Amino acid sequence: MESSKSVTESGGEPANMTGVKTPQANSESNALQSVENLRKKSWQMERTAGIETGRETLIEIDKDGKGLGLSIVGGSDTVLGTVVIHEVYPDGAAAMDGRLKPGDQVLEVSTV
Repeated sequence: MESSKSVTESGGEPANMTGVKTPQANSESNALQSVENLRKKSWQMERTAGIETGRETLIEIDKDGKGLGLSIVGGSDTVLGTVVIHEVYPDGAAAMDGRLKPGDQVLEVSTV
């Protein structure tokens, strides 16, 4: 049996869905867990999205007890005038994240 349901998205606006099968009482909590898992995956995909060439991009890396694993060159008192990633070490958090590459320019580093 099919029914129509209203689901609230993160923006608080209802998204009407038709043709959705009504979950049985036992599987309702599984459906809620599935929705939560999809949200987590969506956030992780945003978090690990690639860097567009020539565009400033905010990157947050979870070090998870590791070092960042970066070798940098340059600085304001050098010919480069900026900090550039020279090497990404394979065992570091940056390599595990996969977005930073040699040649990327570092504009700011902060710790949280």
